[in-house]
Amino acid sequence: MLETWDPWSRFRMMEAGYPKVDVVLVDFPDLGLRGVRGFERLVDSLSDEWSLKRKGMVFVVVVPRRLFGGHSFFGRGVRVDLPPLSEGDLLAAYRGRFGGFEPFTEEALRLVAAYSGGVFRRFLVYILLCLGLTPSGRGVIGVGEVASAVSAEERLQELALDLEVGLRPRDVERLRRALTALRVGGPLNQKVLAGRLSVSQATMCRVVARLEELGLVGRRRGEGKELVLHLI
Repeated sequence: MLETWDPWSRFRMMEAGYPKVDVVLVDFPDLGLRGVRGFERLVDSLSDEWSLKRKGMVFVVVVPRRLFGGHSFFGRGVRVDLPPLSEGDLLAAYRGRFGGFEPFTEEALRLVAAYSGGVFRRFLVYILLCLGLTPSGRGVIGVGEVASAVSAEERLQELALDLEVGLRPRDVERLRRALTALRVGGPLNQKVLAGRLSVSQATMCRVVARLEELGLVGRRRGEGKELVLHLI
């Protein structure tokens, strides 16, 4: 029997027939940098549960790589590094569950997978955002609908939860403002964007570099052959 442990609750597995459980899957939530301080308390709680386990019981703990090893509990097990899923892996998982790409076009679902960066939880979040466009369950979701539902701001919000990305709260707000300015004002050159946000050119250079690194903006030639920034 497989039991899923919710680290946010005070649920005690002894109360749920602990002796019948063979494998316990612990999938820690995406905490972001703001939630790191609470991580120790969660692991302390998990360690208490571990001390109550019976012989032969297996704990499978999924935790962000950046947090692994920061607690004595992790010295009790074997570490296995999981690489990001490929676009093909994500599409295969979707087709295996639903038998096809519907209600997405194949190209649209590939875009969702690309936006996900190989993170399955993020893939599910973006699918739900897209399905929110067709609450009746009717209609085809194409590339345009995906781009609309999974905006650059939405992707930034998800990336902020990824400890490997390492975005600080104040950085997230600055990046979000730049994305919103580009969404509202269209492609802009870097100097104009700095003026819209009332920041220095040096600060704008750092913001743009980070957005490009995250895959949220790109550069192209605009009118007059000047380089402009645009959302991806």
